[in-house]
Amino acid sequence: MKKSISYKLFSAIFVGFILLIAVLVIALNIYFSQYYEQAKINQLINAINQFEVDYELNNWSNDELYRQLDLFSVNNNVTISVADEVNEEREEREEREKEDKNTEEEIDGIEESHNDEKAKYVLLTIVESDNNYYDLFITSEEYDNLNIQQGDWIDLEGVIGENDVITPIHMNSVVMDVNNNENIKGDIINIYAQIISVKENLTLPSKTGDEIFSIQETGSKSDVIYTISEIPHTDIRQVELRRAIRINGSDKYLYVLASLQPISETVRVLTSFYPYMLLFSLIASLILAFIHSFWVSRPIITINNAANKMAHLDFDIKLEESRSDELGQLSRSLNSMSKSLERSINELTKAKDQLQEDYDLEVRRQKAQHEFVANASHELKTPIGIIRGYAEGIRDGVGKDHTEEYVDAIVEESKKMDDLVQSMLQISKFDLLGNKLTKEDMDLEVMVFNLIQSFEHMLSDRGLLIDFSGEWGHINCEEKMMKSAIQNLMSNAIKYADDNSIIKIRSIMYDTQHKFEIENCCESFTEEDKVRVWEKFYKKDLSHNREVDGTGLGLSIVKSIIEAHELKYGVYNVNDGVVFWFSY
Repeated sequence: MKKSISYKLFSAIFVGFILLIAVLVIALNIYFSQYYEQAKINQLINAINQFEVDYELNNWSNDELYRQLDLFSVNNNVTISVADEVNEEREEREEREKEDKNTEEEIDGIEESHNDEKAKYVLLTIVESDNNYYDLFITSEEYDNLNIQQGDWIDLEGVIGENDVITPIHMNSVVMDVNNNENIKGDIINIYAQIISVKENLTLPSKTGDEIFSIQETGSKSDVIYTISEIPHTDIRQVELRRAIRINGSDKYLYVLASLQPISETVRVLTSFYPYMLLFSLIASLILAFIHSFWVSRPIITINNAANKMAHLDFDIKLEESRSDELGQLSRSLNSMSKSLERSINELTKAKDQLQEDYDLEVRRQKAQHEFVANASHELKTPIGIIRGYAEGIRDGVGKDHTEEYVDAIVEESKKMDDLVQSMLQISKFDLLGNKLTKEDMDLEVMVFNLIQSFEHMLSDRGLLIDFSGEWGHINCEEKMMKSAIQNLMSNAIKYADDNSIIKIRSIMYDTQHKFEIENCCESFTEEDKVRVWEKFYKKDLSHNREVDGTGLGLSIVKSIIEAHELKYGVYNVNDGVVFWFSY
């Protein structure tokens, strides 16, 4: 299944956050202790160098010097002293002995209680409910007898030293062998704690002189020499810094001793906080990934939807252009492209419509030409034959007494031929014009009334009357063409009406449209008549029957004119006649 860009963005951002958090946790776990130690050492080196600068600038007295040393010790949580250069090693050793006196005594007591120099020990790291961490040593034999392991809770009574190392006296009500050591000194505590770390098969270091710390690292920065040392198998570490300083004209050494034990405690606290930090980071990552993916993908989805609509030639949509980034630029480009495409397509559509219109016009022209030739040849054949017959009779002297009659017949047939040709030319013209008309609003009532006046002679000869009524209005039309259409309808009604009957001409209002109707009394139309009456040369009594005066093109002319005006038209029967109509 194709995945959406929102899903991909969300996944990528979320995985990125998780990887970042994992890298931070790993880096913190591996490098934090080293970074913290170096940061503290650098801080102390800067403080020592600043102390020397302040001393040289202020030229403190001995009392002020010792007061400043006490302030330095308190502010930096270290032990500081000044020693002569010749007594450097002695002073250094005394300071270390003073700092770790209790720790040495605790380990001395453990060593003296066991004569076997190769005895194995177990280092337990415990934490109580207040998150205070402690270390303690017991023998492997005691560890096995107690039947305890990592994660168990224990009741402990012991003596605590300055470095949070406990010499156990009772553990889970079991008396520890170390209790017989008379060198145990310190405060007795009773705690209920959980074992969080077990290190087995350890060998306590053998003392060389008075040293129990093993040197881990030595270096020099900014004229300050530092040494990092550690009690083996424990997290107890310290750093000693030394700098030469000139006091009262004598070369002295400034010694600073700092414990690094709080670093390991900080790391343990951070480690215990990892689950909460990871849970919080996971929730925050989900929220941030969702917000960011939605913020980025929403405009992309909008742009994609707009592009799809443009692909389907829908150019009504307009994208937001307020953004100043790449998405905003893309939106502006798509809007510009949409306008260009819409304009081009409209131009192509107009060109296509014009081409189609020209093509239709050409088709109509060719069709009109073909029909004109076919119909003209058919309709002109008879009058030409009559004219030819009469002309040959005159030439041959046949019917000399009827020459005037022959000439009148020739003139009459010539007139019919002329009317036929004019009507056919008129139909061809209307077919070619289509709806390309110059229209204007005309008063249809006035137009019809004036046409009625022109038929007075024909009406009088046949004894016909006109019933003129209705709600007349204006019609938007080409005046000459509409007059020709109505004139043909009236001529057709008079021609086929029964003698001494009434021809009804009316206008009826339907909703918002008018309907022009002309009704005459005559024989009703069959269904075939209703369809074919609009055809060229069709006559009601029989096609091409010359007994009915006319060319058979009148109603065809009406049809062409009405269709050119895009109006509706038709014919229907009534009880005693036929009604022709068109709406306007």
